[in-house]
Amino acid sequence: MSFRRVVSVLMLAAYLPACTHYQPTARPLAELTAPPDPVQQVRVTLTNGTRIQVTSPRVESDTLRGTEGYSRTSGPPVAIPVATITKVEMVQPAKKLSTGAAIAIVAVTAGLVALLVVAGADEEPCWTFPC
Repeated sequence: MSFRRVVSVLMLAAYLPACTHYQPTARPLAELTAPPDPVQQVRVTLTNGTRIQVTSPRVESDTLRGTEGYSRTSGPPVAIPVATITKVEMVQPAKKLSTGAAIAIVAVTAGLVALLVVAGADEEPCWTFPC
């Protein structure tokens, strides 16, 4: 088993407990983005059907402003007229896992990695690309 494959499996397993989903909301955008507890991300659907992920959203006058994408710093700034927004969805984290479920996920992942390592133990290591 190549080192790259083991790292890939471990990285994939690290994402399992951090799942999120979008939940539609009827709360007004101005309320969602107002202090003291503004939302960090929203996904809006426009009248033409386009969906846009907005990070650090804020409402200024009749415009939703923020950063497009999942990062506050790397995405381009966006300015969306509120009148063109037909649907607002908030990012909702997955429900917290119980301790037993978290231990089970770690145990299953460790078992899979051990199985993959043992299954690939007879392979020669590859130090060049492509293997």
